[in-house]
Amino acid sequence: MAGKRISEMDVVTTFAGTELIPIIQDGINKVITISDLLSNLSNGGTEIVQTLPAQGVVNKIYLVANESSKANDVYDEYIWLTGQGWEFLGNKQITVDLTNYVTLETYNALADRVTALETQLNPTT
Repeated sequence: MAGKRISEMDVVTTFAGTELIPIIQDGINKVITISDLLSNLSNGGTEIVQTLPAQGVVNKIYLVANESSKANDVYDEYIWLTGQGWEFLGNKQITVDLTNYVTLETYNALADRVTALETQLNPTT
């Protein structure tokens, strides 16, 4: 594993946890092990709250009920940024309007017409 770049690893490559990786934490360049990095993430996860607390836990996503009437959009998501406060991540409802896009059925019908026209214009003998 030593000297192997992440971009050179395949899906079966694993870390022992002792590999050093560079990070910037609170504006300071540091080198930590993967094990340390993963243990720092253990405070993460999600928590449903009525209102945001005065201060949050780093790496935890706080879910606050919103007033949306959409079935898959009942929470606003926030994270706590040390030294900066609350950061609104958004909510998970995504609406995409595809009415002006061609459907697969229409595309296939057009492709069939093009093939038929090509056959008419270039008959094989």
